Amino acid sequence: MADNADFRPLLEAYMQRLPVLIADIEQHWAAGDPNKVATIVHQLKGTGANYGYPAITESAKTCEQAIRAELPMSQVYPLLQTVLRTLRGAVAGFEQDAA
Repeated sequence: MADNADFRPLLEAYMQRLPVLIADIEQHWAAGDPNKVATIVHQLKGTGANYGYPAITESAKTCEQAIRAELPMSQVYPLLQTVLRTLRGAVAGFEQDAA
């Protein structure tokens, strides 16, 4: 999708938004607000595959399900870390491709 000239500006905007979402996730997690984290990962679940990143969708889906099921935070944390790694990897890969 990154090669599609019509789609490229939308993808760039999405990628620019991901670092903000990463920071928001970390902030809400640190504040002990899993509901806010669930809201953000829910949004990511819906957008990841649309922008060509199914791994974002899958990791966000798994994390959201764990939060909504009210699993202990010790079980949610590794899933959340997977989401964050996936997001960071997508951003880094996009930046590398753009360079």
